[in-house]
Amino acid sequence: MKQSKDTSLLFKKLLEHDNVVEFIKKMPTIKQLFFSVLGSVLFAFLFLSLLSYNPDDPAWSHIGGTGEITNIGGRLGAWVVDIFRVFFGFGAWWLVITIGYEILRLWWQREVLAWQLRFVAYGVLLICISTILAQLGRDAQQALYFGGVVGFEIYKFIVPILGFTATALLLILLMVVVATFTFHIRWKSLFGKLLGWLDNTQKQKSTPQEEVPDTPQEDTPLFNVVQTPTDSIDTAQPQQHSDSLENFLNDSGIRSDLLKKQERLAKEEERRQERLAKRRAKEEQKQEESQKQEQPKQTSRAKFFTTILDTVAPSEPKPSAPPPPSPPKSHAMSTLEYRLSLTPIPELTLLDEPAPRRSPYTDKELMQLSELLEIKLKEFNISARVMDATVGPVITLFEVELAAGIKVSRVTKIAEDLARSMSMTSLRVLPIIAGKPYIGIEVPNRHRQMVSLLEILDTDEFNDPNLAISMAIGVDISGQPIIADLAKAPHLLVAGMTGSGKSVVVNSFLMSMLLKRSPEELKLILIDPKQVELEPYADIPHLLTPVITDMTDATASLTWCVTEMERRYALLSKLRVRNIASFNQKVMEAEQNGEPLTDPLWRASDHVGDTPPKLKPLPFIVVVADEFADMLMQLGKTAEEPIVRLAQKARAAGIHLILATQRPTANVVTGLIKSNIPSRVALQVKTAIDSRIIIEESGADNLLGNGDMLFLAPGKNSTERLQGAFVSDDEVNRVCDAWRERGKPDYIDLSTSYTFEGEGSGDSATGGDDEYYNQAVAFVMETRKVSTSAIQRKLSIGYNRAARIVDMMEENGIVSPMDNGGKRQLLI
Repeated sequence: MKQSKDTSLLFKKLLEHDNVVEFIKKMPTIKQLFFSVLGSVLFAFLFLSLLSYNPDDPAWSHIGGTGEITNIGGRLGAWVVDIFRVFFGFGAWWLVITIGYEILRLWWQREVLAWQLRFVAYGVLLICISTILAQLGRDAQQALYFGGVVGFEIYKFIVPILGFTATALLLILLMVVVATFTFHIRWKSLFGKLLGWLDNTQKQKSTPQEEVPDTPQEDTPLFNVVQTPTDSIDTAQPQQHSDSLENFLNDSGIRSDLLKKQERLAKEEERRQERLAKRRAKEEQKQEESQKQEQPKQTSRAKFFTTILDTVAPSEPKPSAPPPPSPPKSHAMSTLEYRLSLTPIPELTLLDEPAPRRSPYTDKELMQLSELLEIKLKEFNISARVMDATVGPVITLFEVELAAGIKVSRVTKIAEDLARSMSMTSLRVLPIIAGKPYIGIEVPNRHRQMVSLLEILDTDEFNDPNLAISMAIGVDISGQPIIADLAKAPHLLVAGMTGSGKSVVVNSFLMSMLLKRSPEELKLILIDPKQVELEPYADIPHLLTPVITDMTDATASLTWCVTEMERRYALLSKLRVRNIASFNQKVMEAEQNGEPLTDPLWRASDHVGDTPPKLKPLPFIVVVADEFADMLMQLGKTAEEPIVRLAQKARAAGIHLILATQRPTANVVTGLIKSNIPSRVALQVKTAIDSRIIIEESGADNLLGNGDMLFLAPGKNSTERLQGAFVSDDEVNRVCDAWRERGKPDYIDLSTSYTFEGEGSGDSATGGDDEYYNQAVAFVMETRKVSTSAIQRKLSIGYNRAARIVDMMEENGIVSPMDNGGKRQLLI
């Protein structure tokens, strides 16, 4: 009994020992043992079944020729393996690898994904492997055999879209990404270990190894129970963790992130120190200059004695005192210094880089399209031959030679039918190509290419100093940039329906001006009834007024322009020059000669001071109305009269108009406006009638929209088809923000330019309405008819004035108000 107690105590002490407890903790649990045994059985079953797979065995997909089953897994193994091989091909072996990995994971303590995410990742990898294996087949049968039904179907769907190589690269990339997150692969650590192993192997090859005699190793016991004295515990060294920490930083990738962050902070600190050093150098230089100016000038005798003393007894160098701290600068001075450090005009780097262009057609496809055009013309009994083709960013121009005796009108009449037969959205026929005996047929490209503003502005044509107001119109069919000078235009009309790219074209014109001319050279008046199109240009220093959204303010600004035009013409006549360019040249020459000119229109009675101001070069003034149809509809003649006056006379005074509208109707684009604005841009319109209203010819109804335009250049009778430049909102905001950093606008006063009701329209007379009113009353009493047109013809006055006289008769009770039929009755 005593011996059994001693044995139990010894066993209890043995179990309580630290090494025994640690070993018991490391022993596998029942769950691990159960799943390990189950997984091993499943692994062996699936491995042997796949290894002994025989297509002749009767299974799920077919009935075997013999009744015997040769598969090691029996009937169940033959069926399971046949299903996997039919659906996944050789990719079924991935299931074996997956089961093996899951068994190892039970004994490999490591953080992994949840089992739901792992199974999804295994499925994605299985599909990718089957698809890649299906690509190895030379024909459909081999692809089905290698990759199974799943891999073959995905292969058939993706390869026609992406191609063989792109599909393989995409699948491999997807497999690498999924495997990285599923198996926690750290590529940086893996490559580091691989390079380290290669370095070690090279070192071992380069240095001969000493032969080490094999020493027999003694059998180590299962438990090493070692009793250590208590003194050794006190003298024990602390455990070093530096190596483990370094390995952790290298394996996790944190070291590289920390080093990058440290380098970035060091670079920022260096830049900050450089800026501070430059600022201190500038301040020291300014202080030295101010000290030099404050020092009194020495006389020649004092200079003589000082030089003698310096040569005889040179003074000891005195320690230089540290410069006194500079006083803090005000916000205004800091802002001024910052603006002076900027370039006078924003750089073109603010614009987006153009995308690389690719030809929409190959030579073979272009030849086929030319042959198709000849065949379709032949179907309409028109014998023709394509002589040349020019591929542009949006359209392709075919130069066609017609057979003898065939008129161009026959081709023009069948333009729509020809476009339908060629499966094109539209088609445009050019009756004449300058310098060639051919006609032109413009066909839209299969893929449109965007034209960026930078590729037009970054040219020698735009930077030509002889162009006063350069505007990037677009590119022609051959891709050459087209630049127009608004000063020679002298005005521009832009018209097109909604969605044709009108606002983008106007933005490209404004951006062209802002990226070439400073506020001293160019001033702008922007009229935006929509309140959103031109709002990004608010508060730039070029503006004479805030962006105008009220039509009353728009009329006031146009009236101010008329007054400014008259003042400028008075200045031109006083200086005996013909235009604003000659005026500015004469003023600058006088300033260079030291004899500046004074204002000849200045009167001492109108001003407080007695000294007339000096003349300065006059800037160009450009009035941009994004939708002037609203202005004409609301104000009528009151708004049309200043527009017509400016269009007629303002060219020499340096005032120019850019009028845009999306309603190209006859009551908006009137004859007076068209006759005084020869340069026009016709975007896509609905009907040929609208096209004729804008450019006096059809063709704009066949445009493609999105900046596709017909440009009538100044001094030319024929239009040219161009593709306008695209300007994004971000580009506009970047350029406008750059100008806001350079200065603030100096707005003019429009309080004296407003036109009240009854002013500015009709045939107003200086003697008032009494004389005409009495004559009109006498005429109505005589004829007993109230007719505005009859009064207009009788008195030879304007219609508006006659209508106002009739309204005065109504107020005085002579005639009645209009009835439903628009007629009035005489009341006396």
